Amino acid sequence: MKPLNQLLLVPTLGAVSLLHSAHAAIIYNASTSNSGIVGNAVNLTSNSFTGTTGALTVTTDASGNNNASGIASNDDINTLKGSALLATDTVTMKMIVTNTTGVNNLRANGIEFGMSPNGTGFRPAENLIFQIDADNDDSGMAIDNFYDPDLTLNVAGWAVTEASLADGFTVTLVADSDGFTFTLFDIEEVGNLSNTTLSYSNTFTGSQFVDNFGGGHMYYTRQGTAGEVDVNISEFSIDVTPIPEPSAAGLLGLSGLALILRRRR
Repeated sequence: MKPLNQLLLVPTLGAVSLLHSAHAAIIYNASTSNSGIVGNAVNLTSNSFTGTTGALTVTTDASGNNNASGIASNDDINTLKGSALLATDTVTMKMIVTNTTGVNNLRANGIEFGMSPNGTGFRPAENLIFQIDADNDDSGMAIDNFYDPDLTLNVAGWAVTEASLADGFTVTLVADSDGFTFTLFDIEEVGNLSNTTLSYSNTFTGSQFVDNFGGGHMYYTRQGTAGEVDVNISEFSIDVTPIPEPSAAGLLGLSGLALILRRRR
């Protein structure tokens, strides 16, 4: 007769593995049919959104007078998910810019990415937006946020080279009921060019996550100095990961474990 601990080993591991598996669901992957142009640029002579999922191009000459334009998801997260966002969910927004061609000098509003309360306009209220704004020849960073509307967080004086932004970059926003993290990849930090990743995190309280993200749209804009720019985007997506729940197989493993224990009594 095998020792009891050997008998329990397989069902126990199987149950644990299955009980702790969670599956991220991609609820949005941008296309020209599920996304649209946003911004407040009043002097645009060219403003288009073309291509297919995985190979999208935003063409704009948004510049001057606080003007910027870009794209946003047509629908909010609750609609895209097909049900209300839960406090146990984790939301990940991701944008990959392969490159930017044309006049690449950024103006003060620079590049903005994150969550907005609607799919129109420029930097609407009740947002959580990561701003990579122009600072002379470099780009500083700030957070515009909903959880303290009177506060704009200047992120530790970071600055990245505009050349590294033009060559392509990745930015993510990961959020759950505890808080959020913005991460900027594939860039060069001014004064430390070997540092290619910058990250910033902060916390939420109460129901701020569910209240704001459930009705939120994925959002991106850009403001340059002058001239037409093509921003080529290989990914602009949202996924939602629920907290793991017991699967049928996992419950079966636990049932087997309970049966073995009962027989040993």
